[in-house]
Amino acid sequence: MAKNSKNRAPTALSAAMEVHPRPEGQLTARERLDLREVFDLSDMDGSNTLDWIEVRRALRGIGFPITKREAQDLVRSLDGDDDGFLNFDEFADAVLRQSRSSVRVERELRAVYKHLARGPDDTINLDALRQLSQELNESLSRTELEDMIRCADSNGDGLVDFADFTSIMLRTSVYH
Repeated sequence: MAKNSKNRAPTALSAAMEVHPRPEGQLTARERLDLREVFDLSDMDGSNTLDWIEVRRALRGIGFPITKREAQDLVRSLDGDDDGFLNFDEFADAVLRQSRSSVRVERELRAVYKHLARGPDDTINLDALRQLSQELNESLSRTELEDMIRCADSNGDGLVDFADFTSIMLRTSVYH
């Protein structure tokens, strides 16, 4: 498992769970096998439990960015016997919780984006950004608005699509 998974693409497991969120507490047999492998690889001392450090490493390894504090809080909230460790079932609950959290963030971002995307092909362009700034009574210069677009625009077409918007929003403290 790589220590810095912040820039890694989501694994097949995390991507599948984001696209097809599961009802609480349900994993397919294949997902349970995949998670068991992640669990076993993360169990550094062979105790068949994970402490918060191992939970954080495991979750980051499968594409869920999680801070030290979030990992500690997650272990505290899911640790059924209050021993400071998660067994496999508790770890599976942690993955499901993180998955639902990712789905919720994506829904929020889509709702905000839908409101902002007034340009061609439902994108955010300079005119849409100018109109929004006027609606919010923010006096931003054309140069400032262009800089905002340029900062978010990954392909240089002068438009911010949903992927660009998501990328820039996930870099803010709002979604960490």
